[in-house]
Amino acid sequence: TLQLSSLKKLDVGRMMASETILGLIMGLFVEKAVKIWWCLRLDQLQGLFNIICSMVLRAAIYFPHANNSSDAHARLTILRYGCASIALLFKDARELDCWTTGEYATYQINNIDFAAEGLLTSEEVERLRAMPTGAGSRSQVIFVWLASFFTKLCLDGKLPMPLENQNEMLRSCEEARNKIGEIMATVSMQYPLEYTHLVVLMYKTAILLLAVETGLILGFSGCAPDGDRNDFWLYLCTRSLLLVAIPVVYQGLGMIRNMIQNPFVPTSATSYSWKVFHARVANEARSLLLAGRRPPYVPRERKFPANLPPQYIERQISSAMYE
Repeated sequence: TLQLSSLKKLDVGRMMASETILGLIMGLFVEKAVKIWWCLRLDQLQGLFNIICSMVLRAAIYFPHANNSSDAHARLTILRYGCASIALLFKDARELDCWTTGEYATYQINNIDFAAEGLLTSEEVERLRAMPTGAGSRSQVIFVWLASFFTKLCLDGKLPMPLENQNEMLRSCEEARNKIGEIMATVSMQYPLEYTHLVVLMYKTAILLLAVETGLILGFSGCAPDGDRNDFWLYLCTRSLLLVAIPVVYQGLGMIRNMIQNPFVPTSATSYSWKVFHARVANEARSLLLAGRRPPYVPRERKFPANLPPQYIERQISSAMYE
């Protein structure tokens, strides 16, 4: 007769081998996805927000006058373009997972009205539509506009130390564009198919072995001696619970990885919300602009905040131009 203790020893040995290896592989599989999700939010996306707020901080120092229409236009343009780049980034990232017209509605691709939100003018929206579409191209175009706008301010004599400021702003715009490129590359990146197939194969094999073992225990329980039958049925109950619990746990881990692969798509509670990020960046930027207009020393010492006088770019003229 088959001894229950012998069966348990064989079963425990099999479980320690297969379940340990499968748990390790599934853990690494999901850990990598969570690490990508975390780096995407903390490093890349937050880096983009920091660049936008740094540009607004410079605008608050260089264009502090509240009653000057030129200063107000410069501040508003920098703020609008920065917030528009966030909205366009969400739009571009969501389109990566859209394959049908129905998914466009599900993923809320066209729910952002840039003109109504005050992010872009109607003319700017038309200019964006006329440009070729690509992975993150529209969100990157905004920083070309910002770099060109800062160049115009330097040429118009609106900034102090124009050459240094232009170089600094160009570096910031390049860094922001690089952040968007990294975000789009991270979202569109797939795991190697060989690795994914290995994980799925091991998962299905482990579940199949568990089901076969449970069936064998069920058969042994029916023909076991009267003295061991209760122990066999008790062991069958525990194995049946594992047969239900283990697939649920591993399937849940796989679903977690799939849900956080593209957090820009609004399909789960872990997805990013562009309205939350837009409100956060916009409120922070407005606070910086307000602080630049009214620093603590203004009511006591002077009527307007201190700012360096704007300068024109010094040009070297060759005498050959007059020959």
